[in-house]
Amino acid sequence: MNRRLFLGGIAGAAASIPFLRTFPIGANSAALPKLILMSSPNGFLVGRNGNTNLNYEGWQPSNFSGGGEVALPERLPEVFRPLEPHRGRILLLDGLFGAEAHAHCGSAGLLTGFPASFPNGRNATFFGGGPSVDQFLGSQLGVDPLNLAFNIQLQAMEKGERYWCYTKKDAPVTPIQDPRVAFTRVFGDVDLSDAAARRAAEARQIRRGHVLDTVAQDLKSMLQKVPASDRPRIEQHLEHVDKLNTDLLSGPACADGSSDVGDYDPFKSQNFPRVIRDHSRIAVEALACGATQIVTLQCGHMGGARLIPNWPEFDISSTYADHAIAHAFADLDGAGRCKTVNNVRTCLPRSTGITQGIKMQRVYNKLFAELINRLKNTIDTDGRPMIENTLVAHIKPMGTNHSRTNLMWVVAGGDGVGVRGGRYQIVGNGKSDGEKRWVNNFLVAVCRSMGVDVETFGQKSNCRRPMSFD
Repeated sequence: MNRRLFLGGIAGAAASIPFLRTFPIGANSAALPKLILMSSPNGFLVGRNGNTNLNYEGWQPSNFSGGGEVALPERLPEVFRPLEPHRGRILLLDGLFGAEAHAHCGSAGLLTGFPASFPNGRNATFFGGGPSVDQFLGSQLGVDPLNLAFNIQLQAMEKGERYWCYTKKDAPVTPIQDPRVAFTRVFGDVDLSDAAARRAAEARQIRRGHVLDTVAQDLKSMLQKVPASDRPRIEQHLEHVDKLNTDLLSGPACADGSSDVGDYDPFKSQNFPRVIRDHSRIAVEALACGATQIVTLQCGHMGGARLIPNWPEFDISSTYADHAIAHAFADLDGAGRCKTVNNVRTCLPRSTGITQGIKMQRVYNKLFAELINRLKNTIDTDGRPMIENTLVAHIKPMGTNHSRTNLMWVVAGGDGVGVRGGRYQIVGNGKSDGEKRWVNNFLVAVCRSMGVDVETFGQKSNCRRPMSFD
């Protein structure tokens, strides 16, 4: 029986559906292009050249002499040091210009390419001005994007900073914030008719292990019917799903072991690293089994409000939120940098803000590096590491400290998605002149890497200068 007909015949099984598009045909099977877009709050804080007087290093490689691009040096700039193992696969893109004039509304345009929309007036909540690139590509490729995040309900000055994905103008996509719910959504067969009932059912289902039981039964049944050459891939998928299920329901929720086994609150700042790691594992397995080609991973509220980096395993233990640290780094007031207790006003010193800010950025890049490593260690349908066929980017809503100019983003991937790594490149000067490169140019390049040929994305007037990742 033709393999694809066989798979189509059992498409109702929870475990078999993902294999319809990526089940291997042979050793030389082509692999589908894949996309993961990760965001973290604020900007990378440091400027291009750093500040020797304040004892921090910039993000620009020391061997860069100005203009164009340069090969990455043997020693990466400080905040990108966690990416050292992947230097040959990463491209540091500098000088992008945000689509929205207000820095704290910049999240609306990161993936849409439109300035923020204010349906109830300029001082009210903002939203994106059109569909985001993940949703657009999903409609073009016939797949459902997997939108994941750490607690986006953390409050900040603009509620719109919770969202960066949109189905259309003013229609944000609420990402999945609990990895256990994400696991069920990808691998389970759950009634989606009622939100409250779904949440309760998902929790019960995961804790009883029904999701894994269903997947295991389906895959074991398939193992008896598929050619022997295809069985190792199915067995690998089953093993990964089994481990995911086990880890999500057990183990300490934070490094100091303060939570009971299985007591995992995905909305607490102290659990942020575990949430992102669990989401990353689910995302890579979802790509590997063909459940989707597109994933977004949002590391909390774009402004970082109340995301408190108390993560001893990364040598950072702060009582201040990401946003407050960002303000202290730039010596700006506001954002919770100063507190009044018993009529005594204290402020986070700039020196402490710089120290904690650098460590905080390294954490975000460490988690990004771990995501790249998972892709590197997962074999795709063409027999190569999945990173070769995946475009993965670390995106920031702000540039140097608190601006929409000189946005610094990191891209990684392989030849399957047209990424030539090992480079630092200035693609624009972040200013309002002929050298400007809008984020729209980046989004056009993303579409083309995914095999969708477009000339513009978002606001057309911003798409004058195409770019690519090679």
